[in-house]
Amino acid sequence: MINASEQHKYVERKWINGEYLSEEEAFDKHKNLIWVAVNKLLPAARLRGIDEEDLYSIGTIGFIKAYRRFDDTKGYRFSTYVVKSVWGFATRQIHKYFNGPYNKSHITVKCFT
Repeated sequence: MINASEQHKYVERKWINGEYLSEEEAFDKHKNLIWVAVNKLLPAARLRGIDEEDLYSIGTIGFIKAYRRFDDTKGYRFSTYVVKSVWGFATRQIHKYFNGPYNKSHITVKCFT
């Protein structure tokens, strides 16, 4: 069995903005990016009866997926990748569970007008 001190050795870390970060460290350091992406969707979410905490929870799942898929060799900054990924994931979830079929242009118009 692995004790707590040995478990730290086996945590996967990714190169993000000049340092190796685990999933938890990246979340703690960059969780404000979730709000950046989620704030763009607040008007559309409120129209569908979704409160900010639920939208933030959806954004957190999107953040975790973005961290796991991030590849620094592609030349993207982590912040850019996360905001776009979280926004896209949250948009899909809103449409899937709160609006019926996926129609990206519908939510884009509501968010940015």
